[in-house]
This record gives sequence, structure tokens and C-alpha cells, in this order.
Amino acid sequence: MTMGANLGGAKGSFERCEKTAHSLTSAISSMVSSTTESRVTLQAGGRSSYTERSGLSSEKHSFPKLSWRFYKILEHYIYDPKVQCLVTSSLMPLAASYTNPTEVNRRMGSNPPYLAINANYFGKGAERVAFRCRLADESNIRGFVFEDMIAKETKHDQRIQERIEFHKSFAETQDLANYLADQFNAHIRGIPGYDPLLTPVIRFVSCSVLVVEDHSAPGGSRGVLVEKMLDTKSFRWTKWNDNAGAVDGKRVHMPIDVDFQMKEMQREKAQLDMIGEESGDESISDIESDESEAGDVEANSLGIDPSEYLQAFSHFTKCFTNKRLLVCDLQGVFNTNTSPPTIELTDPAIHYASAKGRRAVFGRTDKGRSGMNAFFKTHRCNNICKYLHLSAKNKRWDGNWRQQSSQGTNFHHL
Repeated sequence: MTMGANLGGAKGSFERCEKTAHSLTSAISSMVSSTTESRVTLQAGGRSSYTERSGLSSEKHSFPKLSWRFYKILEHYIYDPKVQCLVTSSLMPLAASYTNPTEVNRRMGSNPPYLAINANYFGKGAERVAFRCRLADESNIRGFVFEDMIAKETKHDQRIQERIEFHKSFAETQDLANYLADQFNAHIRGIPGYDPLLTPVIRFVSCSVLVVEDHSAPGGSRGVLVEKMLDTKSFRWTKWNDNAGAVDGKRVHMPIDVDFQMKEMQREKAQLDMIGEESGDESISDIESDESEAGDVEANSLGIDPSEYLQAFSHFTKCFTNKRLLVCDLQGVFNTNTSPPTIELTDPAIHYASAKGRRAVFGRTDKGRSGMNAFFKTHRCNNICKYLHLSAKNKRWDGNWRQQSSQGTNFHHL
């Protein structure tokens, strides 16, 4: 069956599944990844023109699990929204600055010259493969500095030579998503019951692109996108929505009339509860590892459902941008060790409605207006949507959001 799927241009794999939670998690993760890759390929017109890199093995199937390979760092790039491209930077990679800003300041620009990348991959998605990586002062494990990070690069042989250009759309998407997350965080400060210490904030991890010396790669170098490794040991990895309309992995809602619900809300005499108590169901990410076994005890102890914030955030992005785009495919962890608690996200998708009819402006996961419509076929407004007046008739969504997003306020966002 798997051979037939692969011959037909889809993605098929077989995985033996034991009756244990970890094995079931692994099988579900593999299924999600295969389904996503098949969908992307078939939507692009059938059989993919790319071939997957050979010799890739996962950490969970390898012994030893960690097999470090050291590469000299040649260049460092950060996405600059002012010029809408990746520009060279002398700064420390943003993932290191995020995890240990004190050490970054102490080193005073003395950046580690090496990047160690595990030969076995950490996770694999429709377009990219992710490896555990470390910065190093020496070309051996004694030189390791900072914490584990994630290095993402293309999973296809034909695109390795693109180096920087391959990562541009991913970096641009995360930068714009971060700008919109900042706007959302500012708006929810006005909702009833807002608590600066307990009300969650949304953050997308910042990323850098490193070009490393690799004589086995075309041209003698390769580019990897490096970002913070989220704490999936302490907090459960969750995919709260995807780019095809699914909510919390399996929950399906009937479409509703937002303006009608706004009128109904105004008639309500009792104040609506700001936060629902029902927690979302787990869904495995397309690209992150399936090793996470952490529960969400911390989230329940706070009485907070991060899914309500994130579904409202996706809705907010369309209203705030005057129906021009919608951010979805929201996946990551709910970190309750921070104050306020932080919903840390990575690998978002943006559906962009181009006025000039351009398609896939933000990469292959950008489905334009059809992607937006898919979200609203399953989205049901929650109390946060209502408190923010996420209605098409709300005239405050007339600002020049695109110009503001390119002012560079997010350039060094950590």
C-alpha cells in the first residue's frame, strides 16, 4: 500500500504500532506528516518534481541518538522587514539571544565560530527537515555554548543550493506573524478580567539563517534556519489549528454570523466568562519531534484554555489587516513558567488575498482566500472574539497595517 501511494505521487510510509501511548503518538505524527506532504504535492499538480534527500535517519530510530557534525559558520542573516529580505548581521543568532541574553552581553560580540548539527533529524514535515543543533566555540562537544536549538533546512536535494533564498518566505512569515501577535497582545489588554501576570501573550519564535561551510554540499556551503527549541519535555506540543480549517486537531464547528452574535452579546445582562475551562485536544506537529510526553497540568491549574486565544488571534489577523491575510497553522507549547504565561509558536502559515491575483505569496502553504474561507467554515467565535468586536463592520480596522509592520519594530524581536 505504501509503495502504491509513493508511485502515485503521494507520501506513504509504514510504521509498526504497539499498544502504548508513545508508539501511538509516533504513528499519528507520521500520519500527519505524510498527509500534509501528500496534500501539498497533489495541490501543486500531482507528482512532486523534487526528490527527498537520501540517508536521512530520525533520532528515535538511531543509535547513538546524537551524532554531532561541526561546521564553520560563514555568514549570519536576519530578516529585515524594512527591505523585506534577509540581511547580514554581526549579532549572535537570535535563538541564543532568546535563551541566554546575559551570556550574549557578556561575550560582547564574540560569536561562536561553529555550528554543530546532529546527523539524525529531530522532525520532518512537508517541505523541511529539522535537526537538533548547538553553537560551539570549538569543533568538539567541549566547546558547546548556549542551549539546544533547532536547525531547519530543505528536505529535497534540488533545493539545498538555494541556501538563503529557500528560507526567506519562512522568515518573512514568522516576522509578520510576530508583528500581528504584538498587536493582538496589545488589544487583549482591554478585555474584562485582564491580568498582566496571568493573561497569556502570544509569541512566535524569532529565527536566524546561518550559512555554514560544508564541502559535501553544492558550492561548498549550505544554509540552515536556526531557532529556539521549544520545551516539549515540560509542556505538551499542540497544533491548535492548521491551514485547512481544522481546529484543535479534530474539533469541527458550524459557521456562524459574527454580526448577529455581536447583537446577541449586547443583549446579555450577565457578564460573559472571559475564559472557557475546556482544554484542547492534542495534535502532533508536522515538523516537530513526536517525543513529547508532557501533559498540560500547568495550563489546567491556571484555568486557561490557550486555544481560545489562538482561534481569536487567527480571526483577529483577518480583521486587523482589512481581510488581506489570516495567520493560522498555530503550533507550539503553552509555557506557564513565564510571567505572564506565553504561548510560544513556530512554523505558522499565512493565507494572503493578493489584490494582483498572485498565488502562494507566503509559500506553498498559502492558500489565499480559499484558506481563509476554510478557517471560517470551522471557526466559532469565542468570548475573546466578541470582546474584541471582531466584526467586518467594526471601523477601527482601517489602519495602514502593512506600512506599520515594515517599520522594523520587530527586527530584533526575541
